[in-house]
Amino acid sequence: MKTGLVLAGGGAKGSFQAEVVRLLEKQGFEWDAIAGVSTGALNGSVVAQDRTSKLREIWDETRREDVWETGILRYLRVAAGMENGLYNPRPLFRTLQDVFDPNDVVTKFRSGAVDIDTGEYVGYEIDPEESYDDREAEKARRYVLASSAIPVFVEPVWVSPERPQMVDGGVRNITPMKDVIEMSDLDRIVVVVNSILDRGVQTRANNVIDVLGSTISTLLNEIVREDVSQAVKVNDVVRRCEDVDEIDYYNIDVIEPTKPLGSTRNFSVKAAGRRRRIAKKTVAQRNRA
Repeated sequence: MKTGLVLAGGGAKGSFQAEVVRLLEKQGFEWDAIAGVSTGALNGSVVAQDRTSKLREIWDETRREDVWETGILRYLRVAAGMENGLYNPRPLFRTLQDVFDPNDVVTKFRSGAVDIDTGEYVGYEIDPEESYDDREAEKARRYVLASSAIPVFVEPVWVSPERPQMVDGGVRNITPMKDVIEMSDLDRIVVVVNSILDRGVQTRANNVIDVLGSTISTLLNEIVREDVSQAVKVNDVVRRCEDVDEIDYYNIDVIEPTKPLGSTRNFSVKAAGRRRRIAKKTVAQRNRA
């Protein structure tokens, strides 16, 4: 059975997603195409290299300062209109240089980002059959970086002269099922989301950044719920219809956490460990269903 993997966004909650994918692969799942946005693009870039086991180490070693640079001076510059994001993603780009080489990709992989100048969603595909020189490899990493650039929080990413301001693909397409369908002739699609069951504020908002983060998370979570729900409903209608030889339908398996995963900005080892435990419970419940 040819299977596509779709990895949604969720910031630091991606440690849950990484563990779910590891457990699925342990059960024998193999991927024919992978698509991801935001933290899903980061996880997907590693999974596509057949290095899923490496993700646990990456998440255990990652702290907020390994992802973003910020500080009171930057906040003041944002307030004065001198910067266009509360965080600079430079540390995350250094991590991508260490963990993501498009020439090592063994499964078709597509990351999604949005061009804020045009509003266009751009899926950037890495093909295992292609080779990438240094310039193209950096461009591939920048697309993954851009896919994680949450507007307002993270400054837009320069990818190329044609794409000077790219931001989080989740703005337009937080569960990129279409991307994975376009890459391969599939029978099954596994969608791993990080917060579909999160409702309301999961942690106390202590400052304006927490309030902003909770607001954005709530809006994106609603988009996730709507996107996944509609895709499953349409797919089910097509599957039940007669004479649908000309229309493709898929076995869609949506895997969502059994419990809320907490703040998208909490990169602590404790939080990562808790999310892994939730992932194990989630997969175990799925197996019993």
